[in-house]
Amino acid sequence: MSTQQKILNFFLIIIVLIVSLSFVSISISCTPGKYRDTESYAHEQKAGKGDTAIGGYYEEDRKKIFIELIDTEKKADKEAMEEYPLDTSDPKYSEDNHEKYKTLKKELSDKYADEICKKYNLTSDEIKMIRNEGFAKDWLPQDY
Repeated sequence: MSTQQKILNFFLIIIVLIVSLSFVSISISCTPGKYRDTESYAHEQKAGKGDTAIGGYYEEDRKKIFIELIDTEKKADKEAMEEYPLDTSDPKYSEDNHEKYKTLKKELSDKYADEICKKYNLTSDEIKMIRNEGFAKDWLPQDY
């Protein structure tokens, strides 16, 4: 593969990743419910322990969850790309790879997001809010 093809593939992957991260609607089957009760929340707010507005997590914890969400997006993208490469010079390439790639990436993204929901006992709406907050507050590290 030539250097130009590698550069083109790199930018294609980056563009696909950016577009896929910008989608707002995720169909995740998360476990509903909060894990912090109202009394604990009120006590922490009075004690000045910070903002726990989303899912009962402090902002620093939500940042970590956001990065984990982004990492799972990257993982889903990589796995879908390996299965259905978009590089026309790849022997596994076929005309319908774009649609198959998109479908598989969505399935994997939803699966990994659901795992995060369960891990942190968050609802799908809370995951969406953390994702939106992360992008709004520019929580992505420089190396992403």
